[in-house]
Amino acid sequence: MLALGRVRIELSGGYHLSGVRESDREAHVRLLADGAIAAFIPAIPQPYTEESADRWVRHRIEFTKGCVEICFAIRDPEGRMLGSVGVDDLKVGKAHNGELGYWLAPAACGHGLATEAVRAFIPYAFGELGLERLTAHTIHFNERSIRVLQKNGFAPEGRLRRFTRTATGLHDLLVFGLLRDPRVGTLDCGCLQPGP
Repeated sequence: MLALGRVRIELSGGYHLSGVRESDREAHVRLLADGAIAAFIPAIPQPYTEESADRWVRHRIEFTKGCVEICFAIRDPEGRMLGSVGVDDLKVGKAHNGELGYWLAPAACGHGLATEAVRAFIPYAFGELGLERLTAHTIHFNERSIRVLQKNGFAPEGRLRRFTRTATGLHDLLVFGLLRDPRVGTLDCGCLQPGP
């Protein structure tokens, strides 16, 4: 059953995932303008401007009108945006796999929040979105991202050499994957317990 409209997924300590909203523009610019996150995610334009944020927020809101949420803001207990997790532009009901993406403000890193956000999104992706597979890519030197994927049961599937260009040059891209196990309706990663 697809969860249409506003969805909120609870994390620990009052942190939560919820849909992107108009008021996220300012946070988006503040969090992405310095280039620290874009150094690991080349799809984030630099310089990151108010126009960049406006395009992204408007696209996210338009994409989900009358549809299921596929990309969530990671929020603190007061509802402020700290990052994002989701599968961008997924054709719900038509695609069996999704490209997982996530980022977190540097000030919020190091406390397990990205790991928890990805962990909370996985059952949503396999359940509500009906996916059979999640794929994730990360630049080879992004140790934090690699740990997030490993802690969530993603298996390494390959290395695309000199695949991604950033401001610092060409870099290898690591490929990770996670499958839904149709026999039990949960994950096949071997490290997470099946849900109720």
